[in-house]
Amino acid sequence: METNTSVNQEKKDTCCHDKCLWKSSLVLSGVLLVLLCISLSYIEWNPQDKNEEVERLKKKLETANAEIETIMEENTSLKQEKLIMKTQNDELTAQLTKNFTDLNEKIGKLQMEKKTLANDKQKLTQKNDQYSKQITKLTQERLNVNSKFGKLQVVKDLVDNGANINQVNPDGDSPLFMSSQKNHLHVVEYLVEKGANVDQVANDGYTPLLISSKKGFLGVVQHLVEKGANVNQVANDGYTPLLISSQEGFLEVVQHLVEKGADVNQVDNNGKTPLVLSLTTKHIGVAKFLLRNNANIETARSFLNETDKILLNNTYNEMKRWDTDNCNLQDK
Repeated sequence: METNTSVNQEKKDTCCHDKCLWKSSLVLSGVLLVLLCISLSYIEWNPQDKNEEVERLKKKLETANAEIETIMEENTSLKQEKLIMKTQNDELTAQLTKNFTDLNEKIGKLQMEKKTLANDKQKLTQKNDQYSKQITKLTQERLNVNSKFGKLQVVKDLVDNGANINQVNPDGDSPLFMSSQKNHLHVVEYLVEKGANVDQVANDGYTPLLISSKKGFLGVVQHLVEKGANVNQVANDGYTPLLISSQEGFLEVVQHLVEKGADVNQVDNNGKTPLVLSLTTKHIGVAKFLLRNNANIETARSFLNETDKILLNNTYNEMKRWDTDNCNLQDK
C-alpha cells in the first residue's frame, strides 16, 4: 500500500512539473512575441533600421526557440531518468517484498523448530524424571534390604549417595525399623547418628522400639531409648513396648523400659496390663518384677481366670515371703 501511494505521488509530481514547464515556455514565447510586436511597431516609426532590427529580433526568437527546445530535451531526459528511477524503485520494492516474505517464512520455520525442540525437551525432562524416580525407588529398596540384612558398608554408601534414611516401604517400614527388627545394632547406631527418626511409625503403628521390644533385642532397645525413643508409644493394637515385652517374657527389656519411665499399668485395647499379659503367658520373673514396681494387682485379678489368679496369688505371696525373709536376714 505504501508503494502504491509513492508511485501515485511520483505521477502527480511529474504532471505538475510538466504543466509548469509548458506554462513557462508559453509565457516566454508570449513575451518574445510582445517584444517583437513592440519592436515592429517601433521599426515602423524608424524605417532606416527596419531590416537590421528584424534580423536581430529573429535571432533572438531563434535563440529563445533553441532555449525552449533545450528545455524540452532536458524535460524529456528528466522523464527518462524518472522512469528509470521508478523502474529501479519498483524492482527494489519487489526485491524487499520478496526478502520480507522469505524472512517471514524463515521465522515461521524457526518458530516451528523451536516448538519442536521445546516439545522434545519436555519429553526428555519427563523421561529424566521417570528415570530419577525409578533410580530413587531402587536406591530406597536397596537401603531397606541392606538395613534388614545388616550390610553396614552398603548402607553407608547408599546414604552418602543421597538415599533417604526416613523413606518407608509400602508397609510403612523405615530402614531403622528393619534393622531394629533384625537386631543389627551397628546399622541402628549408624542410621540414628545420621538423623533417622527413632519414633517413625509404620502402618500398623509399630515403631523401631516397639518391634525391638517385641523381639527382645536389649541392645537395640537401650540405644533407641537413649536416643529419645518414646517408651510409652502405643501401636494400633494397643501394645506399648512394655506390654509387648511383658507378654513375650523379655525380663531385661522390661526392666530397662520400667527404669526409663514406662507405665507399668498401661492397658492394651482389651484393658490388659503388662502384669496380666506376663501371667497369662506364664512369665513369672516378669510378673514379680512388675509387682515390685507398683503394678496394680487388683486390676490384674479382674482379667485373670481362676488358674491364673492362683498363679498371681502364689507369685505375690512368694515375693512377699522372700521380701520378709530378706528383711529378717538383714535385721540379724
